[in-house]
Amino acid sequence: MTYVEDEDDRAKIWSILHDIFHPTRDVTISKALKYIVTLRIANDGNMEAHIRDFTARKRQVEEHSINLMDIIYHTFFMLSMLTAYQMTVTAIESQTGVTLEAAQNRLLEEWWNSKGQSKGDGLLMTAVHPKTNRRKAGNSSANRSLHSLQ
Repeated sequence: MTYVEDEDDRAKIWSILHDIFHPTRDVTISKALKYIVTLRIANDGNMEAHIRDFTARKRQVEEHSINLMDIIYHTFFMLSMLTAYQMTVTAIESQTGVTLEAAQNRLLEEWWNSKGQSKGDGLLMTAVHPKTNRRKAGNSSANRSLHSLQ
């Protein structure tokens, strides 16, 4: 209260408190970048939780007015995957124009398939390609990955 006791303007109060308690300094920017760059899914990790963590860390970076190109976030996310997802990651990376959300959905689908689960009730991302559920019999996992991204 001592910071804003003489202020009557709510917008000014909010601005003062924001500047004091959420400063953008080299240390906080560095910390936000470090968190997203070093993020890795655990060996027995939940892909849904991992995507939420990644999205939260992406938001932290953006809150510092850092504008990274989408390909950078896409690359950070691909690097956060286990080697068990390498075929899917390679298939995603071989396609041009795949959004971060589409890549996350494809990896989420792969995780659901590996767990023997059907898709969850609350799909995390809204950008799901309509062909994602179509499969041709006899396709290998890599071919299915490529097919679902087209």
